[in-house]
Amino acid sequence: MTNEFLATYWPIILGGLIALVALVLLLTRRSQHVEIGQIDPVIAPTLARQVPIDPPATLPEVRLAETSPAPPTSGDDLRRIKGLGPKVAARLSELGVVRFDQLAALDADAQAALDAQLGTFAGRMARDRWVEQAGLLARDDITAFEAQFGKLG
Repeated sequence: MTNEFLATYWPIILGGLIALVALVLLLTRRSQHVEIGQIDPVIAPTLARQVPIDPPATLPEVRLAETSPAPPTSGDDLRRIKGLGPKVAARLSELGVVRFDQLAALDADAQAALDAQLGTFAGRMARDRWVEQAGLLARDDITAFEAQFGKLG
């Protein structure tokens, strides 16, 4: 009977034993965290020498991809507004809106006129409450912004 039992259920028994060994190894393994104070003083200067502090002077010029336009050099980073990505920020910049206070100061008619010029992004301004978000960011009221719209990225 014992031989029959083992012959029938040997894969299940073997799998259980393997799982048990893996669980024991997982639960008894030690953490490999190294604190800065624990680095050997002999090795520390070598590690510091391997990490360059200043970039080499001969780095090639890096150009951003055309699909992710950079925020305008003058003004605010409008991409901090939830629901306003790089393409919309570039479009708003083309239309002359580059600061939070400009968006926050728009009345209903100006909002409608600007929204009509956003093409495929029309309707996003009201739906994502850009004017309200811009007002909070213009006042630098991060606490109120995060309470209403979530953490800033």
